[in-house]
Amino acid sequence: CIGTRLRQLKSIKPEIMTIQKEDLLSEEKMFAWLDLRLVTVSELITIGGQDLVFACKNPGKFQGVCVWFDVEFPDNSELTTSPYAEETHWKQTVIIMPEGHEVEKDEPIALKVTARKDNQRPRWYNLELQILDPEETEHDMPCDCYMTKCIVAKEFLKTSEAT
Repeated sequence: CIGTRLRQLKSIKPEIMTIQKEDLLSEEKMFAWLDLRLVTVSELITIGGQDLVFACKNPGKFQGVCVWFDVEFPDNSELTTSPYAEETHWKQTVIIMPEGHEVEKDEPIALKVTARKDNQRPRWYNLELQILDPEETEHDMPCDCYMTKCIVAKEFLKTSEAT
C-alpha cells in the first residue's frame, strides 16, 4: 500500500510541523533539562535517554511523538515552542511512527527519546525513539494509567496522605 510505504519513509526523519494541542494524547514529560551556564561539552553529546511512561488522556491513534523546547531567560521571561502556547516559527518536531495504533483512555505508552550529537554536523542532533513495554518500565508515582500496579499505588498514596 502506498500509504504504508509513505508512512515508513516519513518515520526515517523527524518532521517539523505545527501540532494542535487537541491532537496530543497525553500530558507532556520533560526528557532533558539543561542549565546552559553550567552544562559541559561532554554532557551535550547525549541528551535524554531515560524511560518515560505516558498515560493517554484521550483515546485515539498513536502516530508519533511530539518534541519541543522551552527556554527560561535570566529575567524570568520564557520562550516556548509548545503546542499549548502561541505558535512560533520553530513549530514542533514530530517523530512519526512507522505504523500507528489505536490507544484507549489511560493506556500507558512507554518510550525512550535520546538526542545524540551528529558526528558530521556539530550543531545537529539525531533523535532516537525506542518504544518500550509499559509492563517492564518503571512508572512515575502517582501514575494515571490503567495498570493495576498504578491504580493500587495511587490509592495507597491517597490513603497515606489522608492519615
